Amino acid sequence: MKKPKLSIIVPVYNVEKYLCQCLDSIVNQTIADIEVICVNDGSCDHSLNILEEYKQKDSRIHIISKENDGLGAARNTGINAAQGDYIGFVDSDDFIELDMFQKLYERAVATEADVAIGNIRLFHDDTSKIESYREEKRYKEIAALNVFTVREAPWILENIGVWDRIYKRNFIERYSLRNPEHVIYEDALFSFQTSILASKITLVSDAYYIYRKGTGTAITDREIKNNAYKFDFLTNCKAIKEFMFTNMVYEAFKENYLNYFYKNALWHQSNILNYVKFKDFYIRARRLTTCQDLFCYCHCGCSSWKARLYAIFLFLNCPWLCYKLFCYKRKKLRSFNYGGW
Repeated sequence: MKKPKLSIIVPVYNVEKYLCQCLDSIVNQTIADIEVICVNDGSCDHSLNILEEYKQKDSRIHIISKENDGLGAARNTGINAAQGDYIGFVDSDDFIELDMFQKLYERAVATEADVAIGNIRLFHDDTSKIESYREEKRYKEIAALNVFTVREAPWILENIGVWDRIYKRNFIERYSLRNPEHVIYEDALFSFQTSILASKITLVSDAYYIYRKGTGTAITDREIKNNAYKFDFLTNCKAIKEFMFTNMVYEAFKENYLNYFYKNALWHQSNILNYVKFKDFYIRARRLTTCQDLFCYCHCGCSSWKARLYAIFLFLNCPWLCYKLFCYKRKKLRSFNYGGW
């Protein structure tokens, strides 16, 4: 049996409201030689029924049902089943432009790239407004390189994602790359690994992937009430740093890693309203960084002033002052909703 050009992996968990729009945008892609691997991760709504209906109409759709085990495990299940020359991912509450995979596949084949990346846009679920998400000017500059490595465009490391790009399946298997399981923000490690290990990367500056925001079910929406998600961010950053040291590339990409780490650590840190949890996160974040890292970041041209100030507070080891500065007003605003958890 002929292998498809592309395997599209769709993890599915309780998304009956958005699933049809997602699947319609996939099955109507301008590239027809695809397989669509839908991993039903223990959904308890009508998601599986919707998948079955689409499968009856389109033989390219394959359904794998499993017990709920999280997004990373669902993506890995899809990778293990994939037969395509390239692999792509679409989250089941998002949708894509109809020519996304054709554009990325053609560019990847033409350049023999391990990874082909496109830009993304945000879709606000409450207003249906679509807006740019990542720096279009910089994407156009990188796209002009045609093919590159991460050393030529290290900024790409800071743009975490698995769904805005496709990967050569042989490349994924050569390095036995899989998503971390049983943690949230699992795409961070996979994104760093694939970008650093790829011998050829190509980029198309146009935005094809539409990332839905404001559903209340997205990880970034749910994280506000769930402190465990915030600590998973630190777990993933520790794994990223260990990977970089193991592959002896930490010094080469330190500024980009630190920019990703401090900016996002501050965001997660400032979402913690309970001081005990805030201090615990602060201590763990401080353990993940060194004096040299802090000094480097504070003198780094790519650092934001808020993240730089946060890094300084980590260096000074004053969690209470950091809490008062970054979180006190948020605590006052949110306490009536969340009870100060």
